[in-house]
Amino acid sequence: MVARSAGRAGPPDDDEAVALARRLTVVVGQVTRRIRPGRSAADGTTLAAGHFSLLATLDREGPAQPGVLAATERVSRPAMTRMVDTLEERGHVVRQPGGDDGRTREVALTAAGRAALREVQAERADTVAGLLAELDPEDRAAVAAALPALERLAALARRPR
Repeated sequence: MVARSAGRAGPPDDDEAVALARRLTVVVGQVTRRIRPGRSAADGTTLAAGHFSLLATLDREGPAQPGVLAATERVSRPAMTRMVDTLEERGHVVRQPGGDDGRTREVALTAAGRAALREVQAERADTVAGLLAELDPEDRAAVAAALPALERLAALARRPR
């Protein structure tokens, strides 16, 4: 058995879990490559995967300090600064005063950023809908039944390190 520290994910404890993890990794990777964002955005620019993820985080969680965003997105602080700079230049995010005293800076999603995010989300959903349409009804039902567990898995994956 593999020892784990409290609250930290570690390697699975059994062969069945390892096999499940490997299969899930392959499936998620293949679908993700098919729906990768970036083909277009509301302002006509390319939206890289990391930028899409950051916009989605801001949409879901609200304004946040760059250091918190770096931890959530699992990138370095300098990488987050570059991402925010790019998105700010495009009008997708703004830096604004934050915290109780206004001395900290937070990054917030703009209306243009939300529009770009929604456009790419719709494009991705259309792609997945096309894939689901090719499945038989039993397989679609199985995917639907698995969604609550997959959503919990995604929530675990979003936790900062």
